[in-house]
Amino acid sequence: MLGQQPVRPDRQLRALARRVLPPLRREAGVRTMKTFVRQSLLVLAAALLAAAHIGCASTARAVPDYSGYESAESVAYDSAAPSIASENTSRSAPRAPQARPQARGAASPAPPPLAAGAAQTSGGASTSPSAEEQARPTRLLVYTASLHMAIFEVNPTQEAALNIVEDLGGYASRRTTNQLTLRVPAEYFRQALDALSKLGDVTHTQWQAHDVSESFRDLNIRLQNALEVHARMSAILERAQSVEDTLKVEAQLARLTQEIEQLRSQIENLSQQIAFSTIDVHFQQRHHTQLPADDYLLPFPWLNELGLESLLRAPEATR
Repeated sequence: MLGQQPVRPDRQLRALARRVLPPLRREAGVRTMKTFVRQSLLVLAAALLAAAHIGCASTARAVPDYSGYESAESVAYDSAAPSIASENTSRSAPRAPQARPQARGAASPAPPPLAAGAAQTSGGASTSPSAEEQARPTRLLVYTASLHMAIFEVNPTQEAALNIVEDLGGYASRRTTNQLTLRVPAEYFRQALDALSKLGDVTHTQWQAHDVSESFRDLNIRLQNALEVHARMSAILERAQSVEDTLKVEAQLARLTQEIEQLRSQIENLSQQIAFSTIDVHFQQRHHTQLPADDYLLPFPWLNELGLESLLRAPEATR
């Protein structure tokens, strides 16, 4: 024992460290690595969240929200309208307001006011008599009148009657010694009849209106049908292959042409009757009553003694 050297404490510590520290270092290294990985994942997740948040914020800044802009602008404009109107009214020479584009979602313009003659019910519903009248078929009337009058002078009275009719845009279609056939525009029929009645003593008058609406429509329908058949026959004539077929089609075309001309003449005549009313004026000459030139015969002889005969002759002496 005396020959053994004493062991130094530092060496003992180093030996102990060699046996203990490596396992501890390995265990600490594993723990340190796990902690490092966990912390790295946390940092990476935080970075991703921050990047996503920054991207959303930039997108929101790039596309601003205009959801309330239109309504706010419309309200602001409407609230400013009365002041602008009052300012324009106060000026003596107002300026024309500048055109402003209508925003999306703005209210549509108000409907125009009701036309004159439209009736409005208590509930707000309105009915237009003019629309109902337009829906009804128009009646086509032909007015005729006959007037008999007693006059003293025929020729001057006839001239006066012609002047009345010509002033109203009419004319005389027939004239005889004691009769006139006058044509006046239909709208002046009553006015002409009243004016003519003042030319003499009317002994008889009569006027009437004939409804020719159905006849007028029937003539127009027949004319339209005849024109369509004429057009088809003309097309057939162009495709005719033989002389016989050509002659037959030409005969039909000639008949249709004559029928079309007759229908047109009837329509024209009826249109003239509708446009111009007819007034027949019959004049009966009235003769002047002449007093007898003989002496006045008094019923009682004693009246002659009173001088009545001389009084009756007094007007003749003053002529």
